[in-house]
Amino acid sequence: MEAIKKQIHVCCGAGCKASGGNQIVEQFKEVLAAKNLQDDVQVVEASCFGMCAKGPIVKVDPDNVIYVGVKPDDVSRIVESHILLGNVVEELQYKVDPLQDYAMLLIKGAMLLKKPGVKPDPAMRSVVLTGAVQMPGLYDVPKETTLRALIDTYGGGLLDGRSFKAVVSSGMLGGCMGAQMLDTQLDDPKGAGGLLGTMGLVVMDSAMCAVDLLRKFLSYASAETCGKCTPCRVGNLRMLEIVERIAAGEGSQYDLEQLRTLATVARDASLCGFGQTSGVVVLGLLDMCAAEIAAHVTDRRCPAGVCKQLITYRIDKEKCIGCGKCAKNCPAEAISRTEYIAPGHKLESMQIDVEKRLKCG
Repeated sequence: MEAIKKQIHVCCGAGCKASGGNQIVEQFKEVLAAKNLQDDVQVVEASCFGMCAKGPIVKVDPDNVIYVGVKPDDVSRIVESHILLGNVVEELQYKVDPLQDYAMLLIKGAMLLKKPGVKPDPAMRSVVLTGAVQMPGLYDVPKETTLRALIDTYGGGLLDGRSFKAVVSSGMLGGCMGAQMLDTQLDDPKGAGGLLGTMGLVVMDSAMCAVDLLRKFLSYASAETCGKCTPCRVGNLRMLEIVERIAAGEGSQYDLEQLRTLATVARDASLCGFGQTSGVVVLGLLDMCAAEIAAHVTDRRCPAGVCKQLITYRIDKEKCIGCGKCAKNCPAEAISRTEYIAPGHKLESMQIDVEKRLKCG
């Protein structure tokens, strides 16, 4: 009898391998070869099916039939009954009654999901604290805990010698909280509680650049937009272009005005929360870090020293011993010797030609 051309997918994820998945693959190949079916039926080593407890798992396509708990002795039966005769081996088949499952979930779902694990304490919140803190980690804290106490008491405070800038919550497009929210409680819906979302918090300090953070936010937003509405699809891309100009020292006051306008339009006119939130993030950082962002435009300076194109390099002529090693290693030949010899030194100090420098760092 001529076999119907099929594919046999054998799960070879870690769980199924541990329960003999590789043996099932080899057994299928041997049985198919013995029946001269190797050209008509393909055996595929598939990735995890997500049902490790029911492995080894075999799926026959295009019939879309799944067999669970398959043993090497079952392989011949599957080939002879299903592959050759088209009869499903019912005792091995994975059967699901969708309507019955949906009804159970609708009636008892909440109760069933609450049973496993430790009963949550309604007076506590689980918080993931990371970023510029001494002791990042997962903490269970009282709901009335303030952001300041969370950072100082649980996180051990900011890294040495740095000052607080902001807290970013719930991923790349989460809320931004500045110093004015440090003393609001985690459960305050008008303060920190209204922006915390999933309670994943990243603490920013003075070593982090607001413009660089904006660039990362908008790179993500412009790449992940679904493209359905113009304020999000085009607006995020235009905002990213503006921020990249600012980071490169080519921004203008007009760019800052356009950035705020585009963010407002994205917030108010995007069709879904993704585009709306991207506008909220930009507006929040523009307000919280106004002076820092303005310094990139007016002074061509990055206060945090992060934006490479705005970093200025110079040689302290009082400390330079005039060895000339820097000049030998400069690819742009932008370092030359001066006529000045610092007190206590024997050689002339070196200097950087700002016109030739590459800012290679």
